[in-house]
Amino acid sequence: MTNAGSWTIPETPMVSNEVKEILEEATSSIQGSIFEPFALIGTQVVAGVKYKILCKVTLVAPNPEPKLSIVTIYKPLDGKAELEEMTDI
Repeated sequence: MTNAGSWTIPETPMVSNEVKEILEEATSSIQGSIFEPFALIGTQVVAGVKYKILCKVTLVAPNPEPKLSIVTIYKPLDGKAELEEMTDI
């Protein structure tokens, strides 16, 4: 059983189509960057759901060198997903 507020680590880090859509919704307004999800690190239930996703982030220009980032997204119960934090690793 998962307690509200605690992070849940998935048994498999596979990124579902639903999580891909949430990532796309949260990052759609960020121009010039491509987010490719590698793994779902965890979820947290807090009046909605927070997602931590390991992503390859590539800037389109001027320097297209990719980097790995942990992206935190918050999806409220009834609202648009939003990017909360991005930590380069």
